[in-house]
Amino acid sequence: MHAICEEKKAATLVLKAINDVGQKNGFKGMELLEAAVLTPGEWTFDSGLVTAAQKINRKAIATKYKDDIKAVYPY
Repeated sequence: MHAICEEKKAATLVLKAINDVGQKNGFKGMELLEAAVLTPGEWTFDSGLVTAAQKINRKAIATKYKDDIKAVYPY
């Protein structure tokens, strides 16, 4: 799984699939994703990436994947 997550082609295919579904459902350009970051680990309460209510923990995600996010969103 880790090797797939590092492949740019995999991220590109996932991004295209997500945006295709969005376009078919009427999403506008600004509502579509610009980039996708694939991560090999599970986002669980134990990993700290989701809360006990199964909501994403944005601060923990931003901290853990800071370099990956900066690579796709350099501005």
